[in-house]
Amino acid sequence: MYFLLELGGKTLNDYFYLKVRERHGNLRINSVKLEQLLLTNILKGAAQALQQFHQPLDENQSEPNPDPASNETIPVKLIDFNISVIHSKGHVAHFDHMIKSTKAPEISDNNPANVTI
Repeated sequence: MYFLLELGGKTLNDYFYLKVRERHGNLRINSVKLEQLLLTNILKGAAQALQQFHQPLDENQSEPNPDPASNETIPVKLIDFNISVIHSKGHVAHFDHMIKSTKAPEISDNNPANVTI
């Protein structure tokens, strides 16, 4: 199981390939296949979360019922602190409006040096 925490300001794509280079250096065929599998699982996890988010609720439900036919187990858990940046050009992560208790530890002191873009 992999846990992915949102990194306010850094795109997932940039972070992913930074970590691939840290782990494997120059990519080899075997590592490319493994990293593509991990990236596929990340995207499946995001797609599944979006699908469940957009399901309508019945009056008596507090959460949507996942469709058993499409509820594939995915070994990635995405954790979102609501400061996503979709694309690095022209977007800045604004986290000064968040309540301190909901901020990730690396941004809790509002120090821009803690966030890399």
